[in-house]
Amino acid sequence: MSVRIPKNRNEITVDYLNTVLKNTLLKDNKIVSIKDGETIPPQFKSIVHRILPTYENDDDSLPKSFIIKLATDNPGIKSLLKHIQGYYKEVKFYTSLGKIPELKTPKVYYSAVSSSKSKFIIIMEDLNLRNLNVASQGESIDFNFALNVIKYFALLQSKFWNYEGNSKFKEAEWMKDTNFALYLKDLTIQMFEERKLSFIERNKSKLNEKTVQTIQTVDIKKLYDENFPKDLKHCTVVHGDPQPTNVFIDKANQSIVMVDWQYASIGYALKDVVLLLGIWLSRNTPKEEILKLKDAYYEELIKQGVKDFSREDFEHQWKNCLLLSLCNIASVSENENIGDDEEKKQKYKDYLDLSESRFINFIQNQDF
Repeated sequence: MSVRIPKNRNEITVDYLNTVLKNTLLKDNKIVSIKDGETIPPQFKSIVHRILPTYENDDDSLPKSFIIKLATDNPGIKSLLKHIQGYYKEVKFYTSLGKIPELKTPKVYYSAVSSSKSKFIIIMEDLNLRNLNVASQGESIDFNFALNVIKYFALLQSKFWNYEGNSKFKEAEWMKDTNFALYLKDLTIQMFEERKLSFIERNKSKLNEKTVQTIQTVDIKKLYDENFPKDLKHCTVVHGDPQPTNVFIDKANQSIVMVDWQYASIGYALKDVVLLLGIWLSRNTPKEEILKLKDAYYEELIKQGVKDFSREDFEHQWKNCLLLSLCNIASVSENENIGDDEEKKQKYKDYLDLSESRFINFIQNQDF
């Protein structure tokens, strides 16, 4: 018998949890009460709750808290995620592709997606119990931490890299439709054309002549064609939304875990790494360290078993991903619709300035 997917926190009851967790987490135990744990800030794509259960029988092996993710109540975002099957993809990722031990993805105790793909629930491990905490947008990373970020992505990407003979790529092919970036392609191109001059104006003290000329003359439509090859050559699983707020970090061990795989798809691996490093590395990172990171990334991919990917192919893909990421960043407005809260507006502008400054330093210290 199927169990109805909750719409909100009020529908997550003790009886519901005992029903869905009976065979995976609770076994012969049961939950007798629940309360809300530390508040989790509102998410763009989903609603997230931290739940603190009390069990009938004390058992140290059972989690003191767990995370429950539900569909957003924003109609527009929900419609988008339904179209690209975002909730389905996240459930599928955690329950199949995310089982690579070295990735340390959260354990999933229960998950379900509605037949319409517009509602979902994931009951999963609370990473705070592993001393992992969501990264701060305001805190940059240094060279050594960036090396560990590269190793994490190279490990994931190598497992599902599309080369002849890699059977695991077949396990991920369901991700290729519908691609979030391609779904928003026309809108992104329109926003880039409308906003690129504003981007240049607000960053005129940071941009060099070459970058300005590139933004003014780049053929963004051609970039999309080159970044999303129809034959999927050199493609693999990509996160699709690589930003610090989707990263949990273990500062003690200098390691990361990526979460929120709703935009996951098949595409060029390098786009995730280029964009995340670009907006997360310190804006004072010197050129020699940026180039060392690029070299280290290619070497790590080969070390992890990626085949049929020459250094020439890598350089070509890296350049394309750099340019498309630049276009993506230049298409963001400093006046996004985030409500009338002046404090939120200022925080958004501060973070936008920080992200743009970091990426400008990142790209201008490379040959593009």
